[in-house]
Amino acid sequence: MNALAGMETAHVQHRVYLFDSFQLDVTRRKLLSSSGVVLPLNSRAMEALLLLVANAGEVVERRRLVQAIWPQTVVEDNNLNQCILAIRKALGEAYGSNRFVMTVPGRGFCFVCPVRLKIQESSEDTTQHPAIHQAWWRGPAFWLGLACGAAIATLLLLVLR
Repeated sequence: MNALAGMETAHVQHRVYLFDSFQLDVTRRKLLSSSGVVLPLNSRAMEALLLLVANAGEVVERRRLVQAIWPQTVVEDNNLNQCILAIRKALGEAYGSNRFVMTVPGRGFCFVCPVRLKIQESSEDTTQHPAIHQAWWRGPAFWLGLACGAAIATLLLLVLR
């Protein structure tokens, strides 16, 4: 019997931005090096990078970045600075080089590296949710849930004594 029998596939379009030796897969939300290694970026930094790359060559106002990354939260300026620092680190940008992200004092940030958009077609298995293939225990939600559960258990033990 065919191992693929019963599996459903769908054709999916992936939007991928190409710049320098990197690929930014918008659909999968992954930043890849030239060797295909997925570079680590937290969700906030990924949001910032996606917005900057989509608007390459234009200044993206600080206010617009903050609203896109933290839509219903009041945050300090340092939070945005940490996102930009994470992006620069992932891209291997040396301090002050402005190879990828340029700070525009008093206004915001500009992605200065030339960018090309590529649409990739692929067939993907639709019988399972993609999150099943990921290590569920690596996500922050798992660890937060674990910490909350431990705190509740500790409180219950203290109350029931």
